Amino acid sequence: MHKGISYPVGKVNLLTMYPLSYREFMEAIGEEQLAEYVDRPENDKLVTFREKYISCLKKYYFIGGMPEAVMTYLQDRDYDEVRDVQNTILRLYENDFSKHIESKTELGRTRMVWNSVPMQLAKENKKFFFGQIKKGARSADCKYHIVYTILLF
Repeated sequence: MHKGISYPVGKVNLLTMYPLSYREFMEAIGEEQLAEYVDRPENDKLVTFREKYISCLKKYYFIGGMPEAVMTYLQDRDYDEVRDVQNTILRLYENDFSKHIESKTELGRTRMVWNSVPMQLAKENKKFFFGQIKKGARSADCKYHIVYTILLF
């Protein structure tokens, strides 16, 4: 779908980043001392600072560990801005599909799988149901797209 578009070799600097763990997140938001206690579960400080840990965990659940989202939170303390960053990251992932998938049909199916992931993960039963991707969908229609989506993670 991107025939004739070249990659700007020599003009791009690559930086490999990973999401922050809960411990790293706590350090980033200024809770270095509490982060140290996380590695020592036998420590009574976990009980003493229980409410503080719960508060940090709730922030981590919402903000997540994506470095840009954490940075945005630290700069603005605005959860709406954090959500905008998260949505932008998701859109960029989805837009990237078209660079790797030739057929519009295949691209559409991959996007359907991608869009079904949150619903699939939210279920109590963690089984993947093809029928939740699209009514009447079968594994034969979706296997390639599921593998591609998994590779993104």
